[in-house]
This record gives sequence, structure tokens and C-alpha cells, in this order.
Amino acid sequence: AKFFDDQYFNNAYYGKVGGVNCKEINSLEIEFLFMINFNLYVSDKDYEMYNRKLEEHAVSMQLDQSATKRVIKQPSSKPISAHQH
Repeated sequence: AKFFDDQYFNNAYYGKVGGVNCKEINSLEIEFLFMINFNLYVSDKDYEMYNRKLEEHAVSMQLDQSATKRVIKQPSSKPISAHQH
């Protein structure tokens, strides 16, 4: 976000939202940049591929959450008494 956006949140904010301290976010950011040799260019083809995968993942997560909610909302069966067999 920092590379492309004029306005962005700082690492302290991202850390707070993500549950990671700011020092760790800074360290991860530097490590990532070195791993990609500071090359922040993404081709249109790669962008579209990762965007599609992210959208597919988001849809699957929504479906999983909907299924979980349906399971939780289903009425439970009557408890079996210890005297029933």
C-alpha cells in the first residue's frame, strides 16, 4: 500500500489490527523487501491471478462461515436419559 498510495496507515496501525507488535511488523517488512530485492512491480497477469485467488478464498471463507452458523443454529436433539438404552 505504501508504494502505490498517497495516504496509508503506518505499521503501528497494521500491527494493532493484525495483533502483531510494531517492531515485528517493521522487521517483517524489511525481510520481505530484501526477499523480493525491493522489486515492487507486479505484472497485470500476476495481479489478476492473485486477485482471483483472493476473491475465491474470500468466497470460500464466507461459505464456511455460513455453514458453521447453520450448524450452530440447528436445534439439538433431545438428550438421552441415562436410564434409556
